[in-house]
Amino acid sequence: MERQSFRVERQSFRVERESLRVERESLRVERESLRVERESLRVERESLRVERESLRVERESFRVERESFRVERQSFRVERESFRVERQSFRVERESFRVERQSFRVERESFRAERVSFRVERESFGVERGSKGASGAGGSPRPARSGPCSRIG
Repeated sequence: MERQSFRVERQSFRVERESLRVERESLRVERESLRVERESLRVERESLRVERESLRVERESFRVERESFRVERQSFRVERESFRVERQSFRVERESFRVERQSFRVERESFRAERVSFRVERESFGVERGSKGASGAGGSPRPARSGPCSRIG
């Protein structure tokens, strides 16, 4: 009977030992699972950080692009203004040329009028000298074409 009891006790001890081993194993597995979960959380956090950083970079890039576009638009405005000024300057130049040409025409016309007036004067001078000569005041009248003035006409 004692032996039987000893056997049962030993058996119970074995079972208890086995149960403890199983429990220990279960704790180890749980600990491992917690470690894996923690690692997974760390990875997720890292991934979020990277995503946030990527968004920041994207936003910065967008800001730079917008700034570049603003500068480009400003440059285009300046170019357009410069073109407008150039066109205005060209118009002024053209107008000035027109005025100069007009002035030249007036000058030429004035020169023609002067030449005609000079011819008339010369003719009248020739006629005057001719009439004096005819009345016998002295010598024969000189021809109107002599002298350096005749070349102008």
